[in-house]
Amino acid sequence: MPEGPSLLHLKNKLMPFKGKIVQSAGGYGKMPTEWLQHKKLLNILTHGKHLFFVFNNGVAQVHLGLFGDVLVNERKKVNASFFL
Repeated sequence: MPEGPSLLHLKNKLMPFKGKIVQSAGGYGKMPTEWLQHKKLLNILTHGKHLFFVFNNGVAQVHLGLFGDVLVNERKKVNASFFL
C-alpha cells in the first residue's frame, strides 16, 4: 500500500512534468478527466496517502489504494489508477 515516503518519492519523480501540458488523462476511477486535457500542470502536492495534481482550472485528487500507480507517457495493459 503506498504510504507517505513512497508518495513523496513518486511526487519527486513526477516533478519534472510540472509546467507541462497534459495531452490525455484517465484511470479506472470515477473522476471525469476530460477537463485535464490541454491544461498545464502547475504543481504536485501530497497529503497522507493522497496526491494532488494542481491545474489552473482545478485540482485532481488521486488515492492510489492498495496497489495504485501513476503513469506518465506510458501505458500498461491494465489500467493505472491515474495516468497523464
